[in-house]
Amino acid sequence: MQAWSSYGIHWPLEELYLGIKPDAPKKALAVVPYLPGSWKALSIDNLHVGSDQIAVSVKVAGINHVTTVSAPAGWQLTIGYTFPVNTQITSVRLNNSPAAFQIVNTNRGEEIQVQTNSGSTQQVQIQAK
Repeated sequence: MQAWSSYGIHWPLEELYLGIKPDAPKKALAVVPYLPGSWKALSIDNLHVGSDQIAVSVKVAGINHVTTVSAPAGWQLTIGYTFPVNTQITSVRLNNSPAAFQIVNTNRGEEIQVQTNSGSTQQVQIQAK
């Protein structure tokens, strides 16, 4: 067993499935998850990003996709969810209010992204068919 061997488990969970992409020097954080079809939830607490810690959770229930991020104040936050190409988005809400969003095509699919700032728990709720 080597000290770095857990990297093979942590990296896919944090970056591929939870979609966590930090840029600590710029105080920018993107969290745009994509769970495999049979997974209904995934979360991580006390993840060190620079000198701060964040918590991320994602839950999928039917057409509802909820991404929640807790991070200290001062971060530019991109939060959302990744869907297969041509998924119909019916509602995007940030903290229970309608939210402006953008669709970004990636090799994982179409990322629905909402821009906000950290400082409290931020939650994006997306409904898609």
